Amino acid sequence: WNVVPYLLSLCCGNHDELQLQIEVDDDDNFMVGYNSFITELVSRCAYDEEAAELLKVKGAPPTQLVDAYMFGLLNGKLSLSNRTLCAHAIVSILNVLKTQTLVLGDEYENGGGAADEVMSMPNHLYELFEPCMQKLYSRIPELCDVIRNDAGSFVSLSPIRI
Repeated sequence: WNVVPYLLSLCCGNHDELQLQIEVDDDDNFMVGYNSFITELVSRCAYDEEAAELLKVKGAPPTQLVDAYMFGLLNGKLSLSNRTLCAHAIVSILNVLKTQTLVLGDEYENGGGAADEVMSMPNHLYELFEPCMQKLYSRIPELCDVIRNDAGSFVSLSPIRI
């Protein structure tokens, strides 16, 4: 199964590798939809040990999530909004990975009930957090270069008046 690397390529604008023909106008909606799916998949996999195996495929680097989104973030072919989407996805994914124990309210499990009854469970993706953070730290110089070299694309089109 190479479904996750395929979806990550879709999410991060690696359409050339996938040989996809996507109209520029549809690109934003296309990437928003797939990014929403991946970030939701990551959060659901954290709760389910079997589902977590989708993101911990043998032979795939544990940093495949950050690698893919860093590709999108550093990809000069993507629009600013799509690159921003990649940055937000990295933050969302790392927020899921960073917690060793997840807290699940009873109302989530039973479809209703007392909100004060909570259950703790292990985060089945926690082991990916440290390698992903190391990968992110190693790419900070590249991020700085993109910001420095591409400063014009980060300027707001309409000034804000206070």
